[in-house]
Amino acid sequence: MEYWYLVAATDEDAAATVDWPRGPFGSLDADQSAVVLATPVRGPQFSQQLAELGKTLLGWRHDLESPEHKLAVSSNGQLSVVAKVPADLVTALATIEDIDEIAERWATAAGFETATRARSYLDDLCRLAWTALQTSTGLYSFSYT
Repeated sequence: MEYWYLVAATDEDAAATVDWPRGPFGSLDADQSAVVLATPVRGPQFSQQLAELGKTLLGWRHDLESPEHKLAVSSNGQLSVVAKVPADLVTALATIEDIDEIAERWATAAGFETATRARSYLDDLCRLAWTALQTSTGLYSFSYT
């Protein structure tokens, strides 16, 4: 599966992206552009790698596979899932201080090939989390096969 992360105004807006022909990225029409509040970015696997990030930053063990995080599932020619990133993780990402240390620890815990890959994901996730926090919106994962 490929994983993308986006900021949307509401859970309903984020869930609606599951049925868009190209998902929440690529060429969006005016209505779709109003829903996606920041340029989506590729990111880590949601239920394992993002859960490891939550553990690294906050010491928690959320089950990101649980239904409370999944907002929409579609199988129109491909399996697509929209899931919500927990609010406490969004806040932690938006206010992260020692990003290099966190990237090193997360890379080891989540099994990334290098800390550079973890750092790249962290940079993008922190930017999106900051946008979500500043606009009182949410951070979401869009994945598809």
